[in-house]
Amino acid sequence: MSFLKHSSGIWLWFFYLSSTVLSAQETSSWQSLYDQGLYCDLIPLFEEYKTVTKSQASIKLSTELLMAKVFLELEKMEQVEHQLVSLRGVDWKKESPSSQYEYEIFLARYHAKRENWPKADSLFNVLLKAEIDNEVIRSRVLGEYGLYLMHLQKMDSAEDYLLKCDSLISGASVFSARVFNALAILFLEQSKMRKAGQYFEKAKNVLESNGCQQSPLYWLVLNDYALYFYVQGDLLQADQFLSQSENLQRGSCAVPSIRGFNASARGSILFSLGDHEAAIERYEAAFKSFMQVEDHKDASMALYRIAEVNYFLGNNETAQKYYLQALTLADVFFNNEINSIRAQILMGLASIEEYNYQDREADSLYALAIDMMEEVSGKENIGFATALSNYARFKEVSGDIQGALHLYRQTEALDSILLGVNHPDYKTTLYNLARTYSKLDSIDHVIAYYHKANALQLKLLNAYFGNFAAAARLSYRLEAMGNFDVFFSYACGTPNKDLHREVQDINLATKTLALDYAKGLLQSKQSYLTSDAEPMYQEWLQSRKLLTQLYFSNYNERKEQGISIDSLEKRVEMLEKSVARQSTPLQNRQALVHTDQIIGKLAENEAAIDFFNYYVTDEYGRLPDSILYYASIMTAAEPNPRLVYLCSERELKQILESSSHFTHNVEVNHMLYQLIWAPLHPYLEDIEMIHLSPEGLLHQIAFGGLLYDEKESKTLLERFDFNYYSNLRDFVFNQSSANEISSIYLVGDPDFGEAIDKNSETTGDYFFPLPETSREINQINALLQSRDIQVAFSRGADASEDHFYMLLDSLRPTILHLATHGFFFAKDTSIRIPRTLGQRIRNAALPLMRSGIVLSNVNMAWSTDTLFSSGQDGVVTAQEIADLDLSGTRLVALSACETGRGAIADGEGVFGLQRAFKMAGSTELLISLWDVPDEATSELFVHFYKYLLEGLTTNEALMQAQRTIKLQYPDPYYWAAFVLFK
Repeated sequence: MSFLKHSSGIWLWFFYLSSTVLSAQETSSWQSLYDQGLYCDLIPLFEEYKTVTKSQASIKLSTELLMAKVFLELEKMEQVEHQLVSLRGVDWKKESPSSQYEYEIFLARYHAKRENWPKADSLFNVLLKAEIDNEVIRSRVLGEYGLYLMHLQKMDSAEDYLLKCDSLISGASVFSARVFNALAILFLEQSKMRKAGQYFEKAKNVLESNGCQQSPLYWLVLNDYALYFYVQGDLLQADQFLSQSENLQRGSCAVPSIRGFNASARGSILFSLGDHEAAIERYEAAFKSFMQVEDHKDASMALYRIAEVNYFLGNNETAQKYYLQALTLADVFFNNEINSIRAQILMGLASIEEYNYQDREADSLYALAIDMMEEVSGKENIGFATALSNYARFKEVSGDIQGALHLYRQTEALDSILLGVNHPDYKTTLYNLARTYSKLDSIDHVIAYYHKANALQLKLLNAYFGNFAAAARLSYRLEAMGNFDVFFSYACGTPNKDLHREVQDINLATKTLALDYAKGLLQSKQSYLTSDAEPMYQEWLQSRKLLTQLYFSNYNERKEQGISIDSLEKRVEMLEKSVARQSTPLQNRQALVHTDQIIGKLAENEAAIDFFNYYVTDEYGRLPDSILYYASIMTAAEPNPRLVYLCSERELKQILESSSHFTHNVEVNHMLYQLIWAPLHPYLEDIEMIHLSPEGLLHQIAFGGLLYDEKESKTLLERFDFNYYSNLRDFVFNQSSANEISSIYLVGDPDFGEAIDKNSETTGDYFFPLPETSREINQINALLQSRDIQVAFSRGADASEDHFYMLLDSLRPTILHLATHGFFFAKDTSIRIPRTLGQRIRNAALPLMRSGIVLSNVNMAWSTDTLFSSGQDGVVTAQEIADLDLSGTRLVALSACETGRGAIADGEGVFGLQRAFKMAGSTELLISLWDVPDEATSELFVHFYKYLLEGLTTNEALMQAQRTIKLQYPDPYYWAAFVLFK
């Protein structure tokens, strides 16, 4: 029957235009369209029907009823009521019994939709008592009544009627799919997962076999099936089914409640992935959709979910407001009867009372909600398990640790049975139990539960990272780190070596994880994609580049091109998810590095130092302003890492902000040494080589420039050799290779041009010439003349954006040397309507759009609202760099000022040029942490290349160049800024 989806409506349309009489054959075809759920195809036919002058009375009546049913399915209630005016005037007893029953079923559904319960009850009671010979109609009555009872949350009675209907249904009718879907939801509510899955699959298969993919019922089944997987913690399958439902509705006539269910389901997935603001937006959209059709039950659930997210974010007054609004709507719908929605809302209100230290009121509400949930759903139910968990947390914070433990253990048992031991809720319960046992000093239980919880969290982290787009990865990473913070808060305060090792293993597994996945995805084309996925990958890359260009365009230009940023962002996200799910390295990222591998690779004179931080976190959540910095020291002589406390972030900020720069002030420099390095000194007596990975604000520190002896002005560079890594995983995988340079691309002294706006030089929107960089690249070139190395130049007017891209693509250099201005801006929220290119960059939402390098003619584009075509504005943002293919480039050397700056995200490093070049595939990156005078920079890089050509490694060459420059410029400000990240 699938041909009807494409041909039947069109054929009927042309047939009908040539006729002024509506025939039985035509109404039969209309019924077929209705049965397939092609309601939108019927609307224009109904409009034309109104012009028909002749038809049999029975055909006219059936057509009028069919129109009313279509409008009811589409929730166009005004049109339904218009149809009812004529239908109510019919003496249905004179019509065929089947017509009368069809009308009464329709009328009962209409009153149920309008929440007119007495009228709906009355109509259904009449139908149930009627002696209906037609088995199809009798099954319809039973099924519709079961659906009605289910909507009222009278689950036991609903199950009886729906199963009776199921037993009478013969064949695979569309109505049977409605019944199957309802049974699936019912079993899902009862936490009977296997049965729920079977009925969802039956509903989906029936609709597909009948060619009903364009039916709102099919969209709803996909949505509900997505929720089934969501409840089971399978966000991948949930997202796939929900995306399919959302995509099918684009361009279709909307059904408000289905749009509402889509929005609500998407909000739940976003919340689980940690994107809380987006989740609230989706729940708000769901609420509006439900209220559009006066669906108070589902509207109350949308409000409840908004309240839950706000409570999670600590917005307790807002949460309370939404809880109370949700309760009001739920009471309107249920007329104050006991129901699971009311129980959930009472639980939320209990948490507010708990926050307000109203323990008696909170205890009473928790107990009432649990009793209500048990009465509605029974004890073997996910909702009941959640209620127990919430009550347990209340007992915990109230000091009743044994009571909390008893409830958490009950929750653990229910979660393992109902959800399984790989479910996110089970993970939360494990963390709760570990924390509770720690208060009872039951160390063995603490270690066991934290170990299980951490292992499951890492498993979920990699599963979500391998299946979702970049924004979702970053959001969920914060969510996961909140759980690890709970563990760190305990483990770092104990002397237990096993726990310290687990802390370090977690650092190795999570640091720069999102960067690793982003890099892996961008480079997946090299051999990891199937042939089917290659076109999708290319479309994703092109869409990313187009999106970058659109961010810098204005609204009128986008309107002229007919392009929406929002729609393109969604397209890019969808493509990224699809590519990620078909990319081998993302699906098989199981080769985690462990502490033993770090220690095993260290020589006797080497140490690895992994800096990390965390929020102090307890049962209430993260304590404000509580970030603590630690160092994990690993040496060949010790089998376990040593965790050393350094400072709080507040202390670190105070020192960093106490002068214009720590290298300018000897006293401040030494204070910084005392804070972050002196605590490590006792464990580094015989160490000469340090492999380190910074974290947080420590990305601003060049450790070699710290003064350990302020009187003698001795720096750590005189004591140690330093190797920097984004994550010490890279230390394990780093292979020392032959120092071969086949080609180098030198970019320097671009002709930045004159500004169109002459005020730019005084307002800071102007890039001044860098004549010293011309000497720099000339001297580097002179060193290379006697070598068999291909050299390419871009300078002056030739250092244009187009020329830059062209040479990168044709040469694929071993080394890329950029001697030009770099920039990074914090987001400027004061710019309401960005007009110039510079304002658009400062106002961009993405950090990689606010960081970059500039090339020739940039001054002409930067301060004007005239838009230059792509490749002509002289700006290469970090976002654009990330889209390049630099997999053949071993080293990128950035002698521009402050090229190491960017937005810092704990655990993910710096979002700026450093991240962009890594994403593009560069192996090593030489960057500047602060603005260094041009002359000193040029001299340092000339020495660097001299030592590199003598056979030293890049890191050895850099340190030797710094030690050489230090003889001429003793102040660390001149030489310490440059660090090499591997």
